[in-house]
Amino acid sequence: MIAVHRCALERKFYAPLFSGATVFFFLSHVSTIIFAFLIAYYTHGLWVKEATYREQPKVAYTHTCAVKLQGMRTPTNTPFEIVYSSIPSVNDM
Repeated sequence: MIAVHRCALERKFYAPLFSGATVFFFLSHVSTIIFAFLIAYYTHGLWVKEATYREQPKVAYTHTCAVKLQGMRTPTNTPFEIVYSSIPSVNDM
C-alpha cells in the first residue's frame, strides 16, 4: 500500500507546578544562564572597560635626511619647491 499521510505520535507529560521535575527544569535553566555569565566575567571577556598595551617598534636608523619645502612666491603667486636630502640620488632628481 502507498502511505498517503503520516502523522508523528506526540506525547505530552504534565506535572504539578511544585514537583521535582518542574524544580529541576527551572534550576537547570537558571544555572545555565548564571554559569555562562560567570565564565564571561571571570575570563574578562565581557564588560571590558579599558584595555591598553604598549608596543616597541623595531627601528633601524640609516642616518639619512630628506626635507621638502613648498610655498608660493608673494609678488608673482607662483609655486616653488626646495628639496634637500643627504642621499645624493634624491638630490639629483
